[in-house]
Amino acid sequence: MSELRLVAEDLWETTTPLHLGPLRMDHRMTVARLASGVLWVHSPVAYTDQLRAALEALGKVGYLVAPSIFHDLYWPEWFQAYPDACFCAAPGLDQVLTDLHFSVELAADPCADWRDDLDQVLLAGMPRVNETVFLHRASGTVIAADMVFNYDATYQLNLASQLILRMSGTHGRLAMSRLFRMGIKDRNATRGSIARVLSWEFDRLLVGHGSVVARNARAVLAEACHVLDR
Repeated sequence: MSELRLVAEDLWETTTPLHLGPLRMDHRMTVARLASGVLWVHSPVAYTDQLRAALEALGKVGYLVAPSIFHDLYWPEWFQAYPDACFCAAPGLDQVLTDLHFSVELAADPCADWRDDLDQVLLAGMPRVNETVFLHRASGTVIAADMVFNYDATYQLNLASQLILRMSGTHGRLAMSRLFRMGIKDRNATRGSIARVLSWEFDRLLVGHGSVVARNARAVLAEACHVLDR
């Protein structure tokens, strides 16, 4: 059975390998159980029957969230597995995955169905990315996709991955990649959105790729985002 690791009360995560050419990285999926009892699944990894069993041991899957245009993998299998779930997409993803019907487009404000459990910010000024960052209120945990990577010293990376991450500025530390920053068209708008994220009360950060920041996450994230001020 795929392991869903408990992060905090009603919050779990799992990671699986992700191979993009010579780049060997990983992909984190986060699961929150809402006050209603249904599961909210952020950035699903590759679907397996074992993962389905792990999810159903926690509750009913109600929402599956594609947090950015970049997170466009694996969706057909999840649509087939959960035809009655609500599929939520980053603005513009429906133009990439034209054969799938997403129920909800993520916006600047939280969906009414989860606003008591989760806050969210759509990173403005990045129309080719359109990432939404979330806050799990009860545990003080920020859930991000590609805003920052955290490939710290705990990772054993192949040589090609080390070189690519060094070139992107994300090797060995929490950092915003150069590729991500290239997607910024309105720097002031993006900085404003990140300021909203940093205004939240949180101590933990779950990134889409790399290690969990288990404490002091707001200060660490603020330091990583200073690159936009240069």
